[in-house]
This record gives sequence, structure tokens and C-alpha cells, in this order.
Amino acid sequence: MARSLNPSARVVQWGVVLLPVVMLLVLGWQRRWMSDDGFIHLRVVDQLLAGNGPVFNPGERVEASTSPLWVGLLAVAAVVPGIALPWKAVLLGIALSAAGLLAAQRAGVLLATRGRSGVTGVVVPVGAFVVAALPPFWDFASSGLETGVVFAWLGAATWWGTYRCTTERPPDRRAEVAGAVLVGLGWLIRPDLAIFSVAFATLVVLSVWRDSARRRRLGVLGAIVALPVAYQVFRMGYYAMVVPNTALAKEAGRPQWAQGWTYLRDLVAPYDLWLPGLLLIAVLVLLVHGDVRRGDRRAVAARLAPAAAAVAHGLYVQRAGGDFMHGRLLLPSFFGLCAPLGVWVSTDDLRVTLAARRYASRALLTAGATAVVLVWAVVCTVGLRRGQPPFDVLDETQTAPRGALIVDEREFYAELWRMPHPVRLDTRFGADHPTAGLAPGEAVFTPPGSGGERVARALRRGFSGRTAHASVAVGLPSYAWGTEVYVLDMLSLAQPVGSHIGDTVGRRPGHQKPVPLAWLVADVTDASAAESRDVAEARRALGCGDLGRYLRDIREPLTPKRFATNLVHSFGNTLFRVERDATKAAARLCDQDRG
Repeated sequence: MARSLNPSARVVQWGVVLLPVVMLLVLGWQRRWMSDDGFIHLRVVDQLLAGNGPVFNPGERVEASTSPLWVGLLAVAAVVPGIALPWKAVLLGIALSAAGLLAAQRAGVLLATRGRSGVTGVVVPVGAFVVAALPPFWDFASSGLETGVVFAWLGAATWWGTYRCTTERPPDRRAEVAGAVLVGLGWLIRPDLAIFSVAFATLVVLSVWRDSARRRRLGVLGAIVALPVAYQVFRMGYYAMVVPNTALAKEAGRPQWAQGWTYLRDLVAPYDLWLPGLLLIAVLVLLVHGDVRRGDRRAVAARLAPAAAAVAHGLYVQRAGGDFMHGRLLLPSFFGLCAPLGVWVSTDDLRVTLAARRYASRALLTAGATAVVLVWAVVCTVGLRRGQPPFDVLDETQTAPRGALIVDEREFYAELWRMPHPVRLDTRFGADHPTAGLAPGEAVFTPPGSGGERVARALRRGFSGRTAHASVAVGLPSYAWGTEVYVLDMLSLAQPVGSHIGDTVGRRPGHQKPVPLAWLVADVTDASAAESRDVAEARRALGCGDLGRYLRDIREPLTPKRFATNLVHSFGNTLFRVERDATKAAARLCDQDRG
């Protein structure tokens, strides 16, 4: 743990640090599950291992996963024999979450023990106890989503940034390069984590500039940006987009402050999170004041960098409107703010401080705030929970109060499937499922208001999939049906046309672009004399203007020439939007070609 502590103090320190880690492991395991969105990652892994590339549907290069690094880890896990991939995703997520919490605490210990050689005391990881006590952290430690690797990376990058900023001796060259690569990985885990990458990279770069030669400085800079830049070039050339398709489907760049405020309150209110939040901020201010008083500018920078990034990330999530899953997108913000915060506790130091009456009030305030936060952590772990409002998951356009559209996704699936731990949900889509008898060459749609009645149409000639099926909850069924079934995502996360629709409907964050059925029918079936005008106009629009160019970019075979063309087209493909009404879209898009 911390080399400045004597051996017996290190043993005690390890015990204190491991307590919140064990809490997260145990409580995360008790709440193990797989979310529908988690199965989207698994679907992409299956396509990758089947030789179709990192795509959602064969023959169509759409980036439906927001986390290429998580997909890569799952792909490696998938080839290891043993348990099923959903269970591997659950176990990996929990293990990575615990590792991240441990690494973040190590950063706190490094800061709290600076200048304390051979003394008796312990660093209380007060922020880590807040993380371990919050139920949303238990749920998203598993879930099949990328949150486990998010926590692991945040913890490791916080530790490295702190170590590199505060160490007196530069690390060897290999460690320096490895640390630089680490802090640059945020972009490959989730695009919004680039905010944290910038903060950690600033710490590393300033430290390298302070104590290293010019050649080493350039090497570190190159190592930080190498993988993000390389993947961005791949994304633009392969997917013909600057950002993942999900970013367009959720319109992440469009301000939705009111919904974002509702999303923040939905996380804070059930757990009275304002209390530990304010106290931890007060503790951080007091610790920074102590560093400033000692003239320790490195410690000040190391403390403030992750906290500032956490605040900026939280504001970004609020601006984007948050998510429909309770707490999910704000967890990195709270992790970055809380997890590294540790308070040095020593009865000898406290006695001397009080006796000297110098900074006694600061010491008492820190100790008091720490005690209150720990009591809150116990109360939250034992009994504070969020109630689950009634919600019809299929009604994506409903106009209920904003808070009612944010759900505890785990509780929803546990109740829906009547399983305490809904992990292997793909087994529920077996031989008795309605799609099991889907005929080759057939596309199946469920029109809105049909009461679940299916409509079958023949697939168009030359279609890439064996069969096609339209679905709302797209992750679970798409994974269960296999790689040969082309899945039409009715909520646009993996649908290239729906994601480019310009207007949004309803209030459910992240699911405001349901695709009109006419677009889906026109996309996968041949023209028919009996089809409606909407379908005919949608079919015409699919071949015109920006939309037609984009579909050619992602559906034609990938050659070196196509890759280079996609690099150029990627900016325009990301920015253009089409009207929801197919007639209006066809008129405007086809005018582009005539012009």
C-alpha cells in the first residue's frame, strides 16, 4: 500500500481499503443481471467472431456499441472455454468494478500519506464507502454494460495520474509509456470519458515536462493519443461516421437541461445523496487547503484533476438529458469525485493539532464530516432504496412526467422474467418463441396498435440476412436469434436510417427516435404495387441525397478506396438529418441529386 507507513500500519491500511471493495463485490454479486443493452455488446461480439466484423447486422457497418474496448475484452473472453458469454460479461464487470475501486483508493492513500514516514495512523477511504453503499453501483457492476471497465479505467487512471504527479523520481520508460497509453483509453471506453482523459493527460504531461528530456516528452504525448487517434481513423473509414451510431440515436449533442436535472434528482433524492456529496466536497476543500498551506502544489493538482473532470462530466450528462436507466450515466461522475478521496486519521496527530490550537477547527470539521458520511453509508447500504414507478417499456412516445420515464432497469427485468438474477435471458428465446419458426427470406413486422399481430413480407433480392425481424427491445432478442437474423432496431440504436431522423418524440431519454414502420418496410423489402404511399416515398428517399450516399458507404464492400472515401464522407454522414415524414424526406433528398 503506502511505503511511508510502518509495516503494521500497512496491514491495517490494507484491511480498511479492502472493506469497501469487498462490499462492492458481495453486493454486486447479489444484484447480478444482464440488461437488454448489455446484450447489444454480446451481439456485436458474436458478429465479430462469426467473421462479419464489429457490426450489429451482417453486411451493414453500423457501430451499435459505444465501447470498443469492452467489446474487445468480451471477444477475448468469448473464445475462452467454460461458462456462457452472458455470465462472463457479468463476472468481468463485477471484477473490474472492484479493481477500479481498489486502484482509486490507492491514489487517495498516496496523497494522504505524503510526508508521513514511519507514523501510526490510517487513511479512511471515505469516498470509496460512498461508492460501495450506493445501490446503482451494485447494479451496474454487472449488467453486461461497459460500466465495469469504466470504473476499472477511472480507478487505474486516477492512480497513475496521482502517482506520476506526486512522485519525486520519474518511472522507467516502459512504465511511462504504459501509463500514458492508459490515460488515453477513455475515448475507447465511452466517448464522454474523453473529459476524464484530458484531465489525467494534463497531469501526466505537466509531470513529464517538469522532469524529463524532450524525446521522452514527445514519446509520452504520442502514447497518449496513439490508440484514440488510430481507432478514430478506423471508425471514420469503417463506419463512415465520426461518432457511434448511438450518439445520433440519442442526439447526444442536443441540450436537454430540464430532463438532465430530472435525471440528477432521480439519483440524488432516493438516497439523500446531497448529504454525503456536500460533506465530501467540504472535505476535499479542507484537504486542498492543507496542501496549499504546505506549499504542495503537486498534491493540489492531483486532488483537483479528477474532481474537476467529474463535475464537467456530470454537467455534460445533464446537458444531454441523462438516460432512462436510473443513475447509470452519472455513476462515472460520482466515482471520479468520491472514490479517490481518503482522510488521514491519527489520534497522535489530532491530539497535537488540538493542543496547539492551530488548524484545530479544520481537523475537527474533517473528522466530523468523515464520521457523518460513514454513518450515512451504513444507513444507505441497509435501507435506502428507490421506488419503481409503473412504466410500460414499449410505449416510447408517452408523455408521462419526466421522472416516471427513468426506470430501475434491473428490477424491471427481474419482475418481467420472474427471475431474481436475470442473466441467461437468451434461453427464454428458445424453440417455443414466436420467432423460432421464422421462414428464410421473410421479414416480420409488428405494426403499432396491432395488438402484437405480426405481418410477414418477403425480403428484397440480394438482402444480406437470412431473415429479418423488427424489435423494440433489441439487445436480448438479437443475441438469442443469432448472427444470421437481420434485426431491425425500431428505436434506432443500431438502425442507420432511424438514427438520422432529425426530430425526436416523447420524453424517454435515449429512446426518442422510434423508426416509422414505412422506413423499415421500404429498407428490407422489394417494391410492391399494393404498398402504401409512405412506403413508396421512403423507398425513394433511401436512394437519394445524403441518405443514399451514407447507405452506400456502409453497405457496399469495404475496399481501400471505399475506406478512403468514407473518411471524407464521415463528417457529412454524421451531420445530416432526414425528416420523419417519408414524403417530405424524399422530396428534399431527391432534390439534392437533381441540384
